[in-house]
Amino acid sequence: MLPDAVLLTDHEGRIRLVNTRLEELFGFKRSTLLDQPAEILIPERFRQAYLQHWKEFVAAPRTVCLGVGQEVFARCADGTEFPVQLYLTPLPTSAELFILCSIRHGAGCRQGDATLQHNEEILRLIPNHIHEVFFVSDIRTGQLLYISPAYESIWGRSCQSLYREPMSWLDAIHPDDRQRVDPLVDAFLERGDLNVEYRIVRPDGTQRWISDRAFPVKDPCGNVLRSVGIAEDITESKLAEETLRLSEERFRLLVDNTHDYAIFMLDPQGRVSNWNSGAQRMTGYSADEIIGKDFSCFFTKEDLALGRPRNTLRFASDQGRFEDDGWRLRKDGSRFWANAITSAIRDSHGEILGFGRITRDITEHKKAEEALLFELSNALLTHRNVQELFSAISTSIQNVVPHDYAALALFDPDTGRFRVQLLDTWNPQYSGLPENILPVQDTVPGRVFTSGVPLLVSRVDRETVDSETFLHLSTAGIASACWLPLTSRDRALGALMVGSRREAAFTSRDMALLEQISGQIALAVDNALAFHQISENTHKLSQHKRYLEDELNLESSFDDVIGESSSLKRVLKQVETVAPTDATVLILGET
Repeated sequence: MLPDAVLLTDHEGRIRLVNTRLEELFGFKRSTLLDQPAEILIPERFRQAYLQHWKEFVAAPRTVCLGVGQEVFARCADGTEFPVQLYLTPLPTSAELFILCSIRHGAGCRQGDATLQHNEEILRLIPNHIHEVFFVSDIRTGQLLYISPAYESIWGRSCQSLYREPMSWLDAIHPDDRQRVDPLVDAFLERGDLNVEYRIVRPDGTQRWISDRAFPVKDPCGNVLRSVGIAEDITESKLAEETLRLSEERFRLLVDNTHDYAIFMLDPQGRVSNWNSGAQRMTGYSADEIIGKDFSCFFTKEDLALGRPRNTLRFASDQGRFEDDGWRLRKDGSRFWANAITSAIRDSHGEILGFGRITRDITEHKKAEEALLFELSNALLTHRNVQELFSAISTSIQNVVPHDYAALALFDPDTGRFRVQLLDTWNPQYSGLPENILPVQDTVPGRVFTSGVPLLVSRVDRETVDSETFLHLSTAGIASACWLPLTSRDRALGALMVGSRREAAFTSRDMALLEQISGQIALAVDNALAFHQISENTHKLSQHKRYLEDELNLESSFDDVIGESSSLKRVLKQVETVAPTDATVLILGET
């Protein structure tokens, strides 16, 4: 396990160099640490013990580890503390002693002799395993006093060659960067400070990116004596930066060349912060005209009165994303029907950085939808036969929202239950399914029927729907579904159910379209049922009329049989006379 953070100090304990990992681990900026005593990283209660160890170390330089067998804590910039092990390695030069301090997080427990020996072995290996190149130069003589072994792995050249020729590291700098780096190196040789990034070409032809920083060490009079520096291989981060840059550039080109969508950013307060060509084409505003303005300028007076702009940002902030359709305004005051998606953009701490907004002009689409709904309405209302109507409803829904399964749960007042009527009779997969009877109470169709509120279920299982509905849907292989109330003339008829074999198959936009046609479906069903009832009543009246006509015809026929016979007429007269008399009286006589 390699150390987390590394710093280089002089023999007085003043920090001369720190690596990037130390900045990340402790939360200090490099500039605030340089030339400060190293004990700034040690909590107050441990400083006396640390300073005592430091004096002993300087008096007899050797590789040591502080934090094995005793508690040692480090202090972050925010004051928090954490246990550490400090590995001190002397780096003697011909002019001065420097100390390489490696800091490992998470120590503090007592360890045995075997572990201590293991740590001492690590100490001897630390200089060879630190990935940064540490160097110390004598500014007055130009002599290289120290270079860490990482130079060989990064530059691909030996440390000895650099000791012999201290400026030979410049030979590896990429030709395209040399002209930019040379003036900075000249200043470094005079003042001892350097801060530059450049590419090097290794002997094998491969290239690496280097971040090189050096800081002067001065005497009490302010004269520069030496320079200590650190060179880090930043190739991976540079490649990541380049990948990100190319990705951002591609995205920018995509956004700028997307003319059918308005894509722009808002700051946390809702002010426009950038603008693409599609947004200009859609709204008529140029970037100079709109950037800095509140996006509420796109909303109608009616929406402003309802607080739609603020609610849009609030919903997006709470839910991460908010989508809505509505009328929006152009610069010239004209309206267009828009579909807009607003997404919250947060930093790594969850704080809102702003909002991304994608708007599409769907005015023509809305007109087409309205025309389609009008055609569907006419088609539905012209069917009086119930079975033909069910087939027409299925076709109408399929044209608006593609689906795998549709049914009507119609309330039967005689039984107080739903009769589930399959609509997709054309689908052979469902042709063999029996007609279902569902209770109203404690079922999804019953909830929609009684509440009048649509319901969307993205994943059908025993947790999201009741057992009766689940059995019905699982038999049909339905994975997601939506229910809409059917109400006609203020009378609840039942519920419309539309299902799919895919999970999360329906969107809020699908629900909005289905809500628009559900009213027409309810009216058509109500009319068809009324027509069916009228037809049945008409049929019954027709049968009764036929019966009465038959009776009248029979009486007429009987008169024809009697004819003008006087004898038969006398007999019939006598029958009429006694017919009302009780049979017992006729037989036994009156008492």
